[in-house]
Formats: sequence, C-alpha cells, structure tokens
Amino acid sequence: MDNLPLAALPEPELLALVLGKGHSHPRARVRAAACLARAGSLRALLTTPQEHWDPTRALPSGSQACLQAALELARRHHLAALHDGPLLANPRAARDYLRAQLRDREHEVFCCLHLDNR
Repeated sequence: MDNLPLAALPEPELLALVLGKGHSHPRARVRAAACLARAGSLRALLTTPQEHWDPTRALPSGSQACLQAALELARRHHLAALHDGPLLANPRAARDYLRAQLRDREHEVFCCLHLDNR
C-alpha cells in the first residue's frame, strides 16, 4: 500500500490512514470500513455533526476530531485555490466558490453575489 498513490486507494484505506494517524493498521481498516458502512457514504460520515453521532457506536473523540480536522483542511485547501486565481471570473468559478462556502451547512443560508459585467 505504501507505493500506491493516495488517489488509487479505496475510501476505507484512506479513512484508515487518517484514523491510524498515517499508518493503515488492521484495526484502523476494520474501524474505517464499519464507520463507512454505518454512515452509508464517506460524505455522510464526514458531514454528520459530531453531536449527532451515536456515542455507543461512534469513533473515539480523538478520531472524530481527526476526521473533522481533515475535512477542514480540505475545505481550506479548496478555498485557497479559489482565492489564488481570479475570483468569480466566470460562472464556473462563482459556482465553485458558492459550493465551497455553502455546502454541508447545518442550516439554510441566504447570500447574494453582487457581480458586474466582467
């Protein structure tokens, strides 16, 4: 597994790397597969607010924090890429920006974009 690019790894293996703190131990792989099965998808697992996790079947709090931190890093990486380029220079950039800002919110959000002809 160490020689495979991360993009080639299945979701349970990637999740096991995060849960195993960089090492895909067998226990981390089993825990990752069980968490994915319970949640139904990786997105559902990562976007479920921590307070809604079943404390009798959820991950230990340290593992939950690692997953939330990994998700926040991914969000920040995506936002940094948007901010480095010409912001909202085309409809796709506007869509990507709004998706990054508003997706997976726990409540409905109203926003306005004030755009010019450029």
